[in-house]
Amino acid sequence: MNPAELGKTYDPAEDDPFHDFGGYKTWIAPISAWHRGLGASPPAPHLDCGMWTVQVAAHDAASAVIESSSPIESFTAWQASGLQLSRRYTVTRGSTRVHVEQTLGNTGKSAAIVSILDDSQVIGAHEGSSDYDRFWIYYPLSRASAFGPRGYMAFPGLTAGYGDGQWRSSVDDGIGAVQYLHRSGRLGADSTGGWICYVDEREGYAFAKRFAYRPGKIYPDGGISIAVATSDRQPVMSMQVLSPLVDCASGTAFTFSEDWYATRIDGPIAAVTDVGLIKRHLALSTLAKSVHVEGTFGVFYEGTAALTAISPTGDRLAVNSYYASPSQPLVVDAEVPLPVADQTRLVLEVLDSDGAVVGTLDTVTFAAPAAPTPNPP
Repeated sequence: MNPAELGKTYDPAEDDPFHDFGGYKTWIAPISAWHRGLGASPPAPHLDCGMWTVQVAAHDAASAVIESSSPIESFTAWQASGLQLSRRYTVTRGSTRVHVEQTLGNTGKSAAIVSILDDSQVIGAHEGSSDYDRFWIYYPLSRASAFGPRGYMAFPGLTAGYGDGQWRSSVDDGIGAVQYLHRSGRLGADSTGGWICYVDEREGYAFAKRFAYRPGKIYPDGGISIAVATSDRQPVMSMQVLSPLVDCASGTAFTFSEDWYATRIDGPIAAVTDVGLIKRHLALSTLAKSVHVEGTFGVFYEGTAALTAISPTGDRLAVNSYYASPSQPLVVDAEVPLPVADQTRLVLEVLDSDGAVVGTLDTVTFAAPAAPTPNPP
């Protein structure tokens, strides 16, 4: 939230500047074609700062659903003229998961080739502090990126000649990152992994988004599926996820869905699943009569994390269980008796408070040590 805009409302106007309320917003991409004459001008006024409707659509003991809708954009100078946005949020009991459905409808007379871009603004410094470098955004790199070995593009005109100092990438481990340094810039990546994650390294809080990447589809603004923007004015970063471009005919609509999660973990982040974050994957080291396994995670559900050894024939051996909660990191540190089978999988599953398996957090396979070769007589 931008404190300078707190409590303010505006009547959309064609000559109005951009009002940066902060928080979460849904925009139309490509950004480069926002305004018919000015290009990347302020976003469509009615969609961005018009009065939205909000209602609780459903609720019970397990979940709640909230729906909201924007006005129809009526200013013809914007490419979004005739378009309307709506959102549907589903909050689930016992989890930090929020399922977000973002729908774009075309009430105009002409088709629009557009993409949904969602933007979540996150802090880049703690209140009263200038600890800018403690905030990171991580995302999976595409090893076949159209942008070369770095896996991302820096948008011209926004980096102001120094934004690149924040952009980090490492093709070896497949993870790209942005470290906030209170500079202005925006990068985009043709990431195919379907997630992006923000981490407050000082406090150990993480906020992640998961989405479906669509291979073979055309993505906006040079082919990007995610983007990160940073500001040298307010201490903020923006996590942006983009849908593929859709030819939205008059009278039709399309929906782009995401899942949002929060948990307690610091970085770096190696992966995001539907049940938790992986900081360090399960790793094995062989001891004399056992195998030591360790890993570090952040979970999205309140319940139990169960570590189980599964043989090639499907036999299951419970190894250890851990209390799982989004309010604290999950550290796995256990010893497993050496398997008798050639290949055994260790699976870390997350169970909810009712004991039902909600998903697999990580898995690793190890082999029994080879039998010693007898000495010749």
